[in-house]
Amino acid sequence: MPHQQAALTKVGSGTGVMSISKIPLITLFFCSMAWLAAPTANAEDGNQFFEQGVTAFQAGDFSKALEDFTQAQTDGLDTPALWYNLGATYYKLGQYESAAGTFEKLAAFDTMRQIAYYNLGLVAFRQNRIEDARHWFTLSLIGGNDKIKDLSTTALKRLGSKPDGNTGNAWHGFGQMRYAHDDNVARANEDINGNIALEDYYWELLAAADYPLLGSRKNGLVMGASVYQQQYRNESDFDFLHGRLYAQWNFPIGAWPTRLFVDTDQARFGGKDFQSSVNGGVQTELRTHGPLGTLRMRYRASQIQSDNSKYDYLQGTVQQIRISSRSYMHKNRLHVEYTYEDHDREDLVVHIPANTGTNRPAYDNFYSYSPSRQQLRTALKVPFAAHWSGELDLRYRISDYHDAHSINGTSTIRHDDRSNASLEIVRDFGRQWSAGLEYNTMRNNSNMNRYDYTRNVLSLNGIYSW
Repeated sequence: MPHQQAALTKVGSGTGVMSISKIPLITLFFCSMAWLAAPTANAEDGNQFFEQGVTAFQAGDFSKALEDFTQAQTDGLDTPALWYNLGATYYKLGQYESAAGTFEKLAAFDTMRQIAYYNLGLVAFRQNRIEDARHWFTLSLIGGNDKIKDLSTTALKRLGSKPDGNTGNAWHGFGQMRYAHDDNVARANEDINGNIALEDYYWELLAAADYPLLGSRKNGLVMGASVYQQQYRNESDFDFLHGRLYAQWNFPIGAWPTRLFVDTDQARFGGKDFQSSVNGGVQTELRTHGPLGTLRMRYRASQIQSDNSKYDYLQGTVQQIRISSRSYMHKNRLHVEYTYEDHDREDLVVHIPANTGTNRPAYDNFYSYSPSRQQLRTALKVPFAAHWSGELDLRYRISDYHDAHSINGTSTIRHDDRSNASLEIVRDFGRQWSAGLEYNTMRNNSNMNRYDYTRNVLSLNGIYSW
């Protein structure tokens, strides 16, 4: 097969990090048949269909080429040349999931692994999976084919990365500002119950930045910090301020990028000290090209300390396990996630003194703040016009509390079901800016009526990333 080229047309990052218009064209590298081992097979028909597929591909009839290569496979042909040309044909037809799966089969052949990884990077780029594209281009630097190394190095530079795994700008970060209307302010913090319906506007600021202190982002120590502030226009008793310092050590375990992390948090609520925590855990992921896409698993443990005696009942530990997958269907991004949490707090005991007038003795009310929680989440992001996308986020959470509430002599084990749905329309402005309009609705149903509530938030937000 002669040397073929196919330009990658405008593709966005899907994360708002890279502008659609800023991505240069990258050339798809189709090796000549002279470089590939000549196809051999037990079935003569397989060879015949393979040759017909090559002819059709050269003529630009990719549908016919796919038909012939598939028939050659059915007839028993199993060679690097077949898998390479079949993957290239899928790519030409825009069938990127099939192309990725085929190039993964090609990577099983030692002599073809380097070009297979490079082509997997191109497929990931076509699907807007920019981080995956960087991953495959980096892997394709390993091998003896200097031409592929040069192409991979060029691709990484155009994606804003250096071959050592760092980005061109060592600092990473983002800032987000939001202005919103909240129809149930008292439920903004679920650990602190408010029993009256309050409605107010608020602004919110979230900013984070990190820096690779040792090594690279893929294999080294990264330090960072974040700050979050929520301030209401009238109901300042519910203002919230949170700061975090963190360190994470990133390293690969085979094909699994892995991260060990530790961080320390401090928060203020209503303008007063609230709580602090020390957290740590491990996260690992595997990039696949099946329906699971990128599979990620994380364990996180937190030790929470009260900084205000009023909230001592929230002291304790929280352990969390999260399993998620992120996959792409053409330009659509699907995120599916399961989270399990176990809380072991001090809980709240309220002493009710005796009433001498009615001869009622003193007693204690007990409120449990130690649930086990399970949550399912699915989020779908769909680009629907140039620079425009929509994201639907659905969540359902079950909370079962470890100990029975005891209120005025009545004991009840609390059980909550909470559903949450949000819809956001996002407009990208160049490489680093985006703005969105979001509506979020939440409903909590409890077997204890005092914990039933609804909350609706309409917000306008802007994000800047670097």
